Amino acid sequence: MDLLVLDKVNRRFGGLIALHDVSFTVVTGEIFGLIGPNGAGKTTLFNIITGVIEPSGGRLFFQGEDITTDRSYQLAQKGMARTFQNIRLFRELSVLENVMIGHHGRRQLTTRQVRESSLALLELFGLADRYHLPARHLAYGDQRRLEIARALALQPKLLLLDEPAAGMNPREKAELSQLIRDVRQRFNLTILLIEHHVPLVMSVCDRIGVLNFGELIALGAPEVVKEDPQVISAYLG
Repeated sequence: MDLLVLDKVNRRFGGLIALHDVSFTVVTGEIFGLIGPNGAGKTTLFNIITGVIEPSGGRLFFQGEDITTDRSYQLAQKGMARTFQNIRLFRELSVLENVMIGHHGRRQLTTRQVRESSLALLELFGLADRYHLPARHLAYGDQRRLEIARALALQPKLLLLDEPAAGMNPREKAELSQLIRDVRQRFNLTILLIEHHVPLVMSVCDRIGVLNFGELIALGAPEVVKEDPQVISAYLG
């Protein structure tokens, strides 16, 4: 089943064409990677998918419903959650409070249930022993994991990760790869991610789309995409 469908999505900023006729589907249960050089339009596309900005043309569908003009809060209610390239935690709030805030869309839960659910997520991410610390006291890699835990508090159907490995060392990147796989399986999730660390994308993704100058130049399994002459020329070198 196609969970997310993009149909000829365009975005212009004045005279600049940031995206041109981008079309692809994300299938339920898969990990879909989006790669390309800086300025290719990846974050713009993420912002369109998550309702931060509207497309200049084209349509988007989520679970069969037209979401082209939906805003971020509406998409969160429908089962879409994201992280950001630049970490956006509530730095002065505790680790636990950050995850509890992620439950805001689940109004049927009591405060006690929210706390218990949040602690369970922190345990899964290896952060339970630091639940009381301000988020700013966590190491960089731990802040990344905390942001993912907060997104999962919404119980999304689609999790969007914007450069989750940015700033991580090789050990943290290897741990992140395994974490993404575990999260997909444990929470029965579909994952869409932007990432510049090519080995991570190639190892963890079921399919990959490649953007260059706002156009989708390749789409397919990792072993096919990495051999594509256009992708090699534009991005992989």
